[in-house]
Amino acid sequence: MNLELSTKMQENGFLVDWAERVQYGLEMNDEHREASEVMDEWARKIGERGVDKDNEIAELVRRAITNDVVAAPDELISMMFDESSIGEFDDVYGEVEPKNTIKVYEAIKGGNVDASYIDFTRVRPEWKELQAETFIPYVDLRRGGYKTVASLVNYMKEAFAQKRWSILFNRAVAAVTAAPNLISEATAAPTATSADALAIYLMDIAEPGESTVILGQNKYIMAMSKLPSASEIQSDAAKEAWRRYGSIGFYAGQEMRGFSGIRKMADGNLVIPNQVVLGVAGKIGSAITRGETHVYESMDNNAEHVHIKANGFSFGTMITKPEKIAKIVMAQ
Repeated sequence: MNLELSTKMQENGFLVDWAERVQYGLEMNDEHREASEVMDEWARKIGERGVDKDNEIAELVRRAITNDVVAAPDELISMMFDESSIGEFDDVYGEVEPKNTIKVYEAIKGGNVDASYIDFTRVRPEWKELQAETFIPYVDLRRGGYKTVASLVNYMKEAFAQKRWSILFNRAVAAVTAAPNLISEATAAPTATSADALAIYLMDIAEPGESTVILGQNKYIMAMSKLPSASEIQSDAAKEAWRRYGSIGFYAGQEMRGFSGIRKMADGNLVIPNQVVLGVAGKIGSAITRGETHVYESMDNNAEHVHIKANGFSFGTMITKPEKIAKIVMAQ
């Protein structure tokens, strides 16, 4: 790969933007087309000779994961978690925000009353180590050229991003174990009763200035969008969304976000589980990235493929405010 393209690929966002445009057939500008031409010649030579002297395939994958998954801001994750990063061999702990348990008594002057105690509880992150490995046959590099590289970059980036989001979402779901923020629904979709209970809980628990959001599979968001508390607050933008998509973005003032209930990750799991609608009011804890992601590359000329191994993607979560989470659990 020439020096000019290598420098361009280091710019934040350009690599993944190029890969997505190639992968999904989106419109490309002159820089994207030039990158495709140079990348095509470079990739085909690797497929012909079995040599990638500077391990540039691994470096492309590392940049995609690091810049567009680890370092890039994610709106929903930033809404739900305080994000930070620490060194590979560092550790961290957090404190569950204590409740005000101080009791005030009517007493006689100069007397004593029962002391009140505040529970300052420390918690440590639950750490997850993510790793992925894959093979790229030389024949695919010769046949697909730049398209093969674009697919690899995009698939690796998407796989790590989806897995990270799935783990964070499931941690939030698991943090709610009992009423009042566990709302049981006897039917297969939210009704006005359960949806109103979720919205009211979020209204009551949210502090001034905090954002609230309701998350779930599209079928549940669609069902909620047809309930009275959603249809009564239609702005012009919401009416347009209703006309085009069959759903609107708010329920009783709480923003709603839908996710696919069909498309699965490569491990067969959905990004967001079935039978659950989650509500979040402000920050519920911390998400910490530890160390750096490493990507290794080895050429196997006997098997005629490139072996790519990505590991070191280490992140932890601490749910320190479980009371800021509520969920509706649907019947089977």
